Amino acid sequence: MAVPREVKKLIDDFGRLRVGRIPDSFDEAQLQRTYIEPFFEALGWNVRDPREVVVEKRVHVRDSIKSADYCFQLDGKPQFVVETKDFRKKLDDPHFIFQTKLYGYNLPASLGVLTNFGEFRLYDAGLEPIFENPVRGAIKKFHLGCEDYVNRWDELEGTFSRQAVAAGALKELLPKARRTREKEALDRKFFERLTEWRKELATKIAWRNKQLDEYEINEAVQRIIDRIIFMRVIEDRQIEATELLLDALNRWKVEKEKKLYRYVVDKFRYLEPQYNGELFEEHKLSENLLVDDDVLRRLLESFYYPKCPYQFNKIGVEMLGTIYERFLGSKIRLTPTHQAKVEPKPEVRKAKGVYYTPKYIVDYIVENTVGELLKKCKTPAAVGKLKILDPACGSGSFLLGAFQRLIDWHEDYFNENADKISKKLAECWWDDDEGRYRLTAKFKGQILVNNIFAVDIDPQACEVTTMSLYLKILENVNAQFLMKTALLPQLDNNIKCGNSLIGSDYWEGRRTLMSVPPDEEEERRVNPFDWGEEFAVIMKAGGFDAVIGNPPYIRVDNLDDRDKGYYKNKYKSPKGKYDIYYLFIEKSLKLISYKGVFGFIIPNRFCTADSGEYLREFITQKEKSIFINSVSLLGVFEEARNYPIILIISRLESAKGGLVFKHTKTKEDLYDVSGLYNILLEELLRLPAKIFPINAKPEIVRTHVNLSLRFPKLSDALKISEGFRIPNTVEIEKGEEHLIKQYQFKRYSPVAEGTYVNVKDRSKYVSDKSGRLAGCLKDKIIFMEDALRVEASLDTSKSLCQGGVYFGTLISPVKFDLKYILGIINSRLFTVLYRHIFGGMHMGGGYLRFRTSFLNEIPIPNIDFKVQTDVARHDKMVAFVEEMQALHKRLAAAKSDADKQRLQRAIKVTDMNIDALVYELYGLTDEEIKIVEGI
Repeated sequence: MAVPREVKKLIDDFGRLRVGRIPDSFDEAQLQRTYIEPFFEALGWNVRDPREVVVEKRVHVRDSIKSADYCFQLDGKPQFVVETKDFRKKLDDPHFIFQTKLYGYNLPASLGVLTNFGEFRLYDAGLEPIFENPVRGAIKKFHLGCEDYVNRWDELEGTFSRQAVAAGALKELLPKARRTREKEALDRKFFERLTEWRKELATKIAWRNKQLDEYEINEAVQRIIDRIIFMRVIEDRQIEATELLLDALNRWKVEKEKKLYRYVVDKFRYLEPQYNGELFEEHKLSENLLVDDDVLRRLLESFYYPKCPYQFNKIGVEMLGTIYERFLGSKIRLTPTHQAKVEPKPEVRKAKGVYYTPKYIVDYIVENTVGELLKKCKTPAAVGKLKILDPACGSGSFLLGAFQRLIDWHEDYFNENADKISKKLAECWWDDDEGRYRLTAKFKGQILVNNIFAVDIDPQACEVTTMSLYLKILENVNAQFLMKTALLPQLDNNIKCGNSLIGSDYWEGRRTLMSVPPDEEEERRVNPFDWGEEFAVIMKAGGFDAVIGNPPYIRVDNLDDRDKGYYKNKYKSPKGKYDIYYLFIEKSLKLISYKGVFGFIIPNRFCTADSGEYLREFITQKEKSIFINSVSLLGVFEEARNYPIILIISRLESAKGGLVFKHTKTKEDLYDVSGLYNILLEELLRLPAKIFPINAKPEIVRTHVNLSLRFPKLSDALKISEGFRIPNTVEIEKGEEHLIKQYQFKRYSPVAEGTYVNVKDRSKYVSDKSGRLAGCLKDKIIFMEDALRVEASLDTSKSLCQGGVYFGTLISPVKFDLKYILGIINSRLFTVLYRHIFGGMHMGGGYLRFRTSFLNEIPIPNIDFKVQTDVARHDKMVAFVEEMQALHKRLAAAKSDADKQRLQRAIKVTDMNIDALVYELYGLTDEEIKIVEGI
């Protein structure tokens, strides 16, 4: 494509500029206006539209420039940054290269362009920038001189034009390994550095301060790191005019009058009266430590240019939360020789990891809880009465989401009602750049104190939450509007450390039986919390208006034995293999007011598992509006396979009654209300164990309820048991085959030989204390444990069923032929009922998990053997199943593709005949058949 005339003119003009006398007034800003901006406009970008191109303000602070010159973006997502330099400067300066990478990495954007118009250089901004390695990430294909712009215009336009970027051209520039994998994630890299800093600090502090115990070491190190990060954020946001910690370091290097840490503590004391809050108030435990100069020097240098690859004004508070959530999953442990080790906390090991909730999920829950409350508020005074709680706050992600929603509401209100802004209260300041009012830090602090509350058993989590909320106060503020005296509010009445599930009555009967009270470590572990005392005013007024969060997930087997008895006595939900999040749901529903709202993200297991029966009963008896959004397809928790749902319970008058469901398939579909469906609570109560049938359509629920009223359950005809789990410790004699595989079978297929141990050898492998073994001596139906649909076959080998297989035997005096039941079980209707009624056990990839308690609940048509038409239907089903068995046996033996295709067609026809007979046996209407066939 021909080079645009305006680009040729730019190049010609620039050539004359370089060889002529350059006016002193021609600076970098003029270079941008005259050459850089027209160049990218020729590539189709609207440089004047901030939605496409963000032109950063050139703010010079401490001899450095804090932002890239341009950020080119699509739909609000950064694509590449452009850093410009005076054309008289060489672009191979490592400082220039580092800055370009730095800006792109922190935004984040995939690529960074460094240019003075005379040269154009491109870098991969997805790699963590390293000052000492400027060539890392250089994309030399686009290292051009301005004379190349004409000859290679087609490439430039095909790569950097707005149209090309929208089509994904930039990704083609990245190495193949990075096209499908994200950049070197800033949050992961920062977490790794944070972990290294903690480990090094803890090691030296533990060695120099042997009077400290493990608990004190953790608190002291956490406080130091939190203060340093907070200070770096307010420095990079220009709230502080000097780089405080760097100043302390430089003074130490020059003066050497005292230890470096004493210079740093001086800065902490300097900030205390200005920022108030808990973060900088005198903390003797950490401030009186002996800290090695060398380790602290390295730590401080790593936080500043050019050692630091992070711009703390670009790292949002929410991203800090993702980093800190993982950080809080480990702690410092002291060895007997007082050496510090960093390792996962016991509760994190038990929960198999830390699951940080992504912002889009937080925002969704906040909008459907706090957002609904705000719809009823007309004035700031009304909003000020709302009380919002996270009972297991972690790093504070849900509170940050709620706080931001409150900030947005107030800013919208004051921008629409500017006459309501009070000079005395100073709620707002005018932002010239945005052309709207923003809240002052002081007023944000008032909102925080009025509305936001949290509890966590981990004191470090409470500290991080407090710090995060403080940083949110200082977001989008103008330094000249700050009141530097007591800038941040005290939050000790809002953020509290304690055990949300255990009260002080935990010790009742225990102290009197002991000669001494529980030791200090036990008291720290339990850390009882009395809601009526700690939040007396709120609880006396009826409770919190909203309870939101992501509670811990820990199975009962991993809970402390000392706590289980307390839970059993104080809660209704502990039953069977329950999870601690059951207790958090029950507790939270007791904490919200009679017109409050509740929103958690939790695993879907409690919806249908036996262990969730009492919790489901508790919820349905107490609540009239329950909303479940299944989000297991969204990959919410990348490293966890717990199939999450969002559970919203509302007591607002405007809430829709019944049990409302949604199955979200994509993030874009999250807010789509067209996918909602409702099941009346009266119908729900007629389902087995009051299960919550995720993804069930109301008409399927009604069909199931109707069939349940007319027919017996499968458990009335078939005794279903789980196969035997053979211990790996069993010694196998030579010549015997160890039981290592599951049965190999599919619907109606023969059972593969050599994959099970014959019953005659059973005494070597299992003991029969439960009576299950007798069932293996009979003909039986066998079920695959995990499958996309019901996979059942008939086993007449009298072999031992192993783990991963369930088996069913006829119950006396039932006269059914097992093949009759097998046909019904393998039918389309049976799978549809199971999938939609017991969808709470959905697994990844659409797989279902089959369990005895669920299979038992499916209704099955009875046969009156005194009625000839019933007998005829029974025999017809048996004949169809025998035909299906023969077809599957022939298919397994078939070798040619033509034979396989012919047999598969015959199987399909027989399947249709079985389905039609099943509909007849159940007496389904034409409309019900249409529904089943349409799923």
